[in-house]
Amino acid sequence: MSDLVYEIDRRNLKACHILFAAMLGDLAERGFLNQGVLNILIPKIADKLAIYIKHKYGEVESSNLESSVKNIIERIINELDAFIDYKIHVKDSKITLILDGTTCKFCPRGVGGAQLPGILCLFPQLFKETLTRIIDVKIRYTLPEKLLKKSQYCITQFEIVSQ
Repeated sequence: MSDLVYEIDRRNLKACHILFAAMLGDLAERGFLNQGVLNILIPKIADKLAIYIKHKYGEVESSNLESSVKNIIERIINELDAFIDYKIHVKDSKITLILDGTTCKFCPRGVGGAQLPGILCLFPQLFKETLTRIIDVKIRYTLPEKLLKKSQYCITQFEIVSQ
């Protein structure tokens, strides 16, 4: 059984996951895509994703910021069918996402088969940018890098700095 067939079964992949991950991986291997390019693309994607989330679920009540942030992130993950195993911690103004990278359905390496020297993940910036558009807050990363890899886990952390 090929590696991809194994991942299809293990990660419960659909064709859209393979299309996206393979495209990201191939573009990166050919030198057309890197984290800098994603930094340019993600804000425009977040604009459209925020419109989709607002249209489908309505405006977010900002009375409880912690629950609003958690609900928005869960909606993004569910709508994209992005991960099987993840945890979201929201406490005060700090947001921590712990994603099991072996269950990410969009990973250019794990699903797309790319041989990349670094991390090419769109999710930290996608979450940050989409949140700022839906709940109109300023958010900053609190880790030295947007994404910290620890074993199989991908960890990103944000802090809401103003409302």
